[in-house]
Amino acid sequence: MEDGKTAKPEVPHSHIPYGPEGTGAYSKSQTTVRLAAQESIPIVLDALMSMDINPQDTFNIVNYGAADGGVDMPLLYQMVRYLRTKYGNRLPIHVSFEDQPVNDFKSTFLMLEGLLPGLDNGNFYKDFDNVFVSACGASFYKQCYPPLSVHFGYCSTAVHYLQEKPCNLPNATIHQFETEEKLQQLFASHAAKDWELFLLQRAKELVPGGQLIVAILSRNMRDAEPFAPTLRTLVEDGTITEDEFIATTFGCYFRTVDEVKAPFKAEDSAVRKAGLTMVSIKEKTVECQHFSRWKEEGGDIQDFARGVVASIRAWSNATFLSGLADSRSPQEKADIVDKFYEKYEQEVAKAPLQHKAHYCHIYVHIAKVK
Repeated sequence: MEDGKTAKPEVPHSHIPYGPEGTGAYSKSQTTVRLAAQESIPIVLDALMSMDINPQDTFNIVNYGAADGGVDMPLLYQMVRYLRTKYGNRLPIHVSFEDQPVNDFKSTFLMLEGLLPGLDNGNFYKDFDNVFVSACGASFYKQCYPPLSVHFGYCSTAVHYLQEKPCNLPNATIHQFETEEKLQQLFASHAAKDWELFLLQRAKELVPGGQLIVAILSRNMRDAEPFAPTLRTLVEDGTITEDEFIATTFGCYFRTVDEVKAPFKAEDSAVRKAGLTMVSIKEKTVECQHFSRWKEEGGDIQDFARGVVASIRAWSNATFLSGLADSRSPQEKADIVDKFYEKYEQEVAKAPLQHKAHYCHIYVHIAKVK
């Protein structure tokens, strides 16, 4: 490093994957998120149709915040199929999966090689020729790819994760349910900066005429704090301390439509100056698939509760672990987190309407002007 400075260690900006590596644990648990991602397909195909593509050049697609890749495989399949239908096999297509360095990329490539079941919508890597795949294990708050190298970017259910947690919350686990307004504002300020930074990094990577579709978790996804009441019972029975309750704060931010639009409003904004323009924006809710199945088919309420909790634990487990004191052993921490999810599952079973895991996304289509 210049001037003898030491680089700051890379810290995962979101969650540590939960479940056995190489099993596709995340995507298998995310039935509702998968459907929400598929809501992007018409927007993605419209964006592709608008592009002036040179079939002699490699067409580079990036799946930002891909997790193990399984959630977005149906969308990527439709993209590759469209490009093959229009340009034939002569167009080289490169798909790169980006996520943090601790991501379960093992599952991604096992899926692509056909060694892990679960691609029920086809396998673009196996079904089409002249397609290449790679991965990037860097935070999307950095520039991840060379300048002017990405033709199409897609990101779903990822940019709600902030670079770092702005502060701990004394009265909630999620920012929007905190009762201290100044702490809510601190989260909002960090989130605005992170959203702008994400866009500016993509502006560096996108070619002129490149397209970016981002599906962002909306503030309208939940109307009540989901975890704090159950976590509070662990304080009351002496399992965890008050400090540990406060430290269990999600480093996430759920945006409003206006907050998503904000970087594009002023003509002299940094994002507009970087060449990005907003083409369209919409908000849509996808109903919890575990709830829909239980409502339509009946069955054991406990099966419904297990499904909901499994889908939530896939992305929340690390936050509950990280809130516990360093003085506790790894096994003690694991036992406490298991106890939390067991109690939470009981709460879900008691009040399924309150705990159904609907997903509300804001879908924004962005283009880089030529």
